[in-house]
Amino acid sequence: MKAKNSFLIIIALVLTLALSSCSTQEEKSTEQSSNSEKVTYTCPMHPEVTSDIADKCPKCGMELVQNEAHEHEAHEHDMDNDTMKME
Repeated sequence: MKAKNSFLIIIALVLTLALSSCSTQEEKSTEQSSNSEKVTYTCPMHPEVTSDIADKCPKCGMELVQNEAHEHEAHEHDMDNDTMKME
């Protein structure tokens, strides 16, 4: 009887540790991915000018602004036959 209870307690501890380590690993990976995003700066007038530091645009002298992280989705355009006329 003691052996059976000891075995069940050990199994319960192993399962608890396994489940808690899985959730901790997931939290760490999401923190790392959000910290690993690189911040870039660009000129409002010259979008081709980019930099890793907040500085001034070499073309016009404006302050570079931080780029917003955008998740690009597919663009959908509703086009009908009138729009796509070929002449």
